[in-house]
Amino acid sequence: MKATFDSSGILISQYPFPPASIYPHGRIECSAIRDVDPSAGPLEIRTRNGETLFVSAEQSYVFHDWITNSQLPVVRRVDAWALILEPFLDTEFTPEQQEQTLAALGDIGIPRTDAMRIRRSVERAMLAYNFVHWDWVHLGLFDVLTATRQGPSWLALSHRLFRKRYNDFYWSAMEMADRGRNVIAEMATEQLREPEPPSGSN
Repeated sequence: MKATFDSSGILISQYPFPPASIYPHGRIECSAIRDVDPSAGPLEIRTRNGETLFVSAEQSYVFHDWITNSQLPVVRRVDAWALILEPFLDTEFTPEQQEQTLAALGDIGIPRTDAMRIRRSVERAMLAYNFVHWDWVHLGLFDVLTATRQGPSWLALSHRLFRKRYNDFYWSAMEMADRGRNVIAEMATEQLREPEPPSGSN
């Protein structure tokens, strides 16, 4: 993914998800952006039609300047997909921690039965995906969209979703991600913390 920013919008090229409104490249006007999250990884833009779009974290500095200059609302929503995908991290959780996660999902409108059903539906994809990545900190919306769309060529293809199934999953995943916004107040005037410079920079 590569983003180009200007005063009225953003152009994103080489976008990886076919159902996306900007696939394989497209422009989003600032007027179409509902809110953003510069703390997410990858960086997130949320449109007024409920779609979350991603910008590479490698462009965090220019992204920070752009959202500040454009006065875009910053919303750090509860990460619903991180909670859903927690069992697939390369770490272990106690029964108490697992119950806390399910309770947190319930607080944003995802009951236990739905959470377990969703986990079962993406289990094969996420296990195959994290078998390669060995992520023990965070798996989220970007990861589940990547895992269900493609995988290493030496793995079986049965965990992938194609055509209409992937399109349907993409938009349902967007709606699920936005559940976390229901409990977060919009921080339109938040003072963003300047990102730390990379190590070794002058």
